[in-house]
Amino acid sequence: MSHPHSAIHIFQFLVNVYESNSGEYIMDEFIISLETPRFTPVSTLLERWSPTISSSMPHLLVGFQEIIHHAARSNEYDTLLRKVANHFRLIYNVYCLLENDLELELFMRCLHLDSTIGVNKEEIREDIRKFVNQLPEDAQLFVKQVLVNDKHGYLTQADIPTKGFLDLNRVYEIIGDQSVFDQFMAILQYNSTQQVGWANTMEELYMLLQPLNKWDAIAPLLDAIQPDPQEYASYEEYVQKNFLDDGGKEYLDGEIDRAQLEHMLGNLSM
Repeated sequence: MSHPHSAIHIFQFLVNVYESNSGEYIMDEFIISLETPRFTPVSTLLERWSPTISSSMPHLLVGFQEIIHHAARSNEYDTLLRKVANHFRLIYNVYCLLENDLELELFMRCLHLDSTIGVNKEEIREDIRKFVNQLPEDAQLFVKQVLVNDKHGYLTQADIPTKGFLDLNRVYEIIGDQSVFDQFMAILQYNSTQQVGWANTMEELYMLLQPLNKWDAIAPLLDAIQPDPQEYASYEEYVQKNFLDDGGKEYLDGEIDRAQLEHMLGNLSM
């Protein structure tokens, strides 16, 4: 259990709010109100948000009140609250790609959110690089992509030594739905940690996005991060091991558009 006054405790509370609220706009407004410099007493946050939380997620009301009351008593804690809120999207997107809470805690330490002394961006960047480099190889790539796309700019595209990277901002714009985007990220996270073949991941993403008419727009972005077929003795071995052996032939014969998937896989042989 996290310390009640720690950065990870605040983050876990925000995750509960995020996963409990039914409207994305509510979360955006909530985060903005928490991260914005205080021009009015912190207690005004209680007046602004208690009715909403009480009606739509009453189980979180006491936790919210405790956080705000503590922030009103401590400028240091209020600063921490603002920092965590400001980094919430980044931490959450990385959190979705990690295997356990220990990795989450280590990542949050790299951000130095609870530091009471000045920490420059280069120090944070170096700590993040060290953290990411100890992750499994597949997870490294996706976490780096999240960091490259994030507004804080802790990593740049130069930190991704691959043929390309997945533009998550563009993916989110195309999908246009936070819950579907979360499912998209969850598929990438689970399959990368389980070392699921790339073609199987493509199948799952196709099944998620095609009914929403989003597949054609997302497919070229996925092309940019497809694995190097030279890791296999031949292109045929790649397809056989990662697609056909796992039921892909039956899938092609049935539910998926054969031409679309063959185009994606065909690029691997080029």
